Order: sequence, then C-alpha cells, then structure tokens
Amino acid sequence: MGRRSKLKMKMTALALIIVGVGLFYWAHQMSGTFDLEPIRSFNSTETHGVSILYFIGAISFVVGVYSLIKKW
Repeated sequence: MGRRSKLKMKMTALALIIVGVGLFYWAHQMSGTFDLEPIRSFNSTETHGVSILYFIGAISFVVGVYSLIKKW
C-alpha cells in the first residue's frame, strides 16, 4: 500500500470515529438521558429512532477505531 492510501485510510477512520461520536451525542440529546434508554426502547416506538442512532453511532465508532489501530 502506498503512503497516500494509508493516509486516506487513517483519515477515513478518524471521520468514522467523529461521525460515531456525533451520532451518539445526537441520540443522547434526543433521548434526554442514558438511564432509561434501554428500557424505553423496548416499550415505545417513538424512541426507536434514538436506539437506531445509538446503534449506528456505536458501530461507526468501533469500525473507525479498529481501522485506525489495524496494521496495514
């Protein structure tokens, strides 16, 4: 792999981390609290979107961190 492609991969990984944190923060702002979110996500359909944002944010963050620390 060339030097430019490694730089692009690192920048993509950092972007995924930033997007993941941003989505997680947005979901937190929509829900208002971390405490009852898992309980409310099973009982109400209006918090379904918040749960999806939490999930996508977490996946994006994990993929970004994995891509950043993986040896290319």
